[in-house]
Amino acid sequence: MASEGRCALLLFVSIFTRACWVSSLEVKLSRISPYEIEGKETEFYCKLEGDQEIGDGATFIIWLLDNAKQSEVQGVRRSHLRLKLNRNHTGSTLKCLEHPSQINDTLKLDVRVPPYSVTLDVNSTQACASDTGCSAVVKIGRYYRFTCNASGSNPASNITWLITTKGQRGMEQRKVPADWSQSRQDESMDWDTSSQINLQIPNSITRITCRVFPDDTFKEISMKLVVNNHHGKLLFIIVPSSVVVLMTVVMAFSCILRSIARHKRTQEARKESEYGTIEDFEFPRGKITLIEVIGSGHFGQVFKATADGILKEGVESEVAVKVLKKSATDVAANDFKKEIAIHKNLKNHPNVVSMLGCCTELEPLFIILEYLPGGNLQSFLRNKKEAWPQAAMEGAELVSSSQLLAFASQIATGMECLSSIGFIHRDLAARNILLDEDLVCKLSDFGLARDVSGIEQYEMTSMGMIPVRWMAIESLVDNVYTTKSDVWSFGVLLWEIITLGAHPYRGMHPHDVIDSIKRGFRLPTPSHCSDQLYEVMEEAWRETPSERPAFSSLRETIDAMIPDATIYLDMPHFVADKYT
Repeated sequence: MASEGRCALLLFVSIFTRACWVSSLEVKLSRISPYEIEGKETEFYCKLEGDQEIGDGATFIIWLLDNAKQSEVQGVRRSHLRLKLNRNHTGSTLKCLEHPSQINDTLKLDVRVPPYSVTLDVNSTQACASDTGCSAVVKIGRYYRFTCNASGSNPASNITWLITTKGQRGMEQRKVPADWSQSRQDESMDWDTSSQINLQIPNSITRITCRVFPDDTFKEISMKLVVNNHHGKLLFIIVPSSVVVLMTVVMAFSCILRSIARHKRTQEARKESEYGTIEDFEFPRGKITLIEVIGSGHFGQVFKATADGILKEGVESEVAVKVLKKSATDVAANDFKKEIAIHKNLKNHPNVVSMLGCCTELEPLFIILEYLPGGNLQSFLRNKKEAWPQAAMEGAELVSSSQLLAFASQIATGMECLSSIGFIHRDLAARNILLDEDLVCKLSDFGLARDVSGIEQYEMTSMGMIPVRWMAIESLVDNVYTTKSDVWSFGVLLWEIITLGAHPYRGMHPHDVIDSIKRGFRLPTPSHCSDQLYEVMEEAWRETPSERPAFSSLRETIDAMIPDATIYLDMPHFVADKYT
C-alpha cells in the first residue's frame, strides 16, 4: 500500500514538473534586419527560453516556411536558419516550433528587391555603372546637372547625394539635397527611381556620390570630379587716343542716321508694305488716354488705357496700348510694324489677342489691343504654386488637372491658327500668354523684338539676348526658325504649365543648357505627370524637326486627355517645393 502511494506521488510530481516546464517555456524567433533582401542570404535565429534541461533527445526545434519543413534540430536551445528568398516570399510565414510542446513563434516575411542597375551621369553623359568607377572634367563656378538612376527596385529606392571636398582637416563628405526626384513603376511592378541635383562646382570638390537605399542595404556610385582651372590668358589692349576720337565721330554720325531713319519709318508706316496696308486700323491718337504702365522692355512699353469710341461710338473702352520707344532700333520698328500687319491678317480668333487699332502717323507708334485682366499665364501659374502648400493642407484645389490641360489645348489651338497663315511666333512661352476674365488663354507678343528685361527669360549668347530655355535645337545651333521650332517651344510651355510656372533647366548656365540639349538631354518628367502626357513633350522635343507633330495633332491629343485629366496629370500629388 505504501509502495503504491509512493508511485502515485512520483507520477504526480513528474506530471506537475512537466506542466510547469511547458508553461515556463518560451520560443523566440528573430532576424537581424526587419526586412529580407531578394537574392541575399538571410539568417534567422530561434531560441528556447526556460528552466528545462535539454539534451535527453526528446526536444526538437523545427523550422517551417508556410508549414513546409525547412530544418529540424534535436536537443539544443538555439538554432539558426539561412534562407535565400525572392519577392514571391513576401507575406509568407516563417515558424520556429518546439516539439513536443508545439510552442512556437512566427514572423511575416517582407522581401525587398534592390535595384538591379544604378547609374550616374553628368549633363546626360559620362554614365557610370555601380560596379565601375569613372570621372568627369568640370570647371569651377559652372553649373552641372547630375542624374542618378536606380532601376528595378521594390519598393521604390531612396536616393541620397553626397559631395566630397578637400578641407583643412582633410577630405570631408556632406549630404546635399536633391533638386528633383521621382519614382515610376514598370510593367513588372518594380520601381525605377531618378534623382537630380544642379550643382555649382566649388574649387574644393573632389567627388560626387549617389547612394541608393532600399532600407538596410545600399548601392552607390562615386564619380571623381577633375577640376579644370584653365581660364586662358587675359589680353590687355591699349587704345590710342586717335581711336577714341574716331569712335566719338562714329557715334555722332550714328545718332544723325538714327534720327533720319525715325523720320523715314514714320512716313513708311502709312504706306503699303509686304504685309499689307494698315490704314483701315488707324485710330485717332487724341482719343486714347494712357493710364498706367503694365509692361516694359528695352524697345517699348505696354499701357493700360482707355480709347473713346474704338468699340462703340461715344463709349470709352479699356484697352492695352503697346508703345514703341523713340530710341528703338530700325529692326525693332520693323518688327513692330510686322506685328500690326500680322494682327490685320488674323482678324479675330478666341485664342489670339485681338488688335483694335493702331496709331502710325506720328511717333511714338501705337498698337491698340484688347485688354485682358487676367494677366499673363506665367504669373497666374506661379501665384497658384506659391499658395499651393497651404491650400493642400486645407484640402483645397487651386487649379485642376483639367483646367491646366485646357490651357495647353487653347494655346495649341491659337498656334494652329497662326501656323496656318505661315506665322512663326519664335517666343512661345507662358509669359507671352494672356488670360481673359474667364481664364481663356490668348497668344500675344507677335513682334520679334522682345522684352528682354527679365534675366530668367532672356540670356546673352553670341546671338544676343534670346530665350535659350524655350528654343529648339536648330534655332540654337543654326539660327533656324520654323513652325516646328514653335512646336519645340510648346513642349517647354506644356512643362511650364504642368509644373505651375517652374523655370526650365533651373540652375543651369545658358551655355550648359545649349550643350546639354545638343547631347540629347531634355527636361525631366514631373513626378505627377503620366507617361502619356510626358510623351507629348518628348515628341515636341525630337531632334529632327520634321518628326515633331503639327499643332493640330497636339491639340487633338490633349483634347482627348481632358475628360480623364486626373489620370494624366495627378495634381493632388503635386509638390510645389520641387519646382521653382
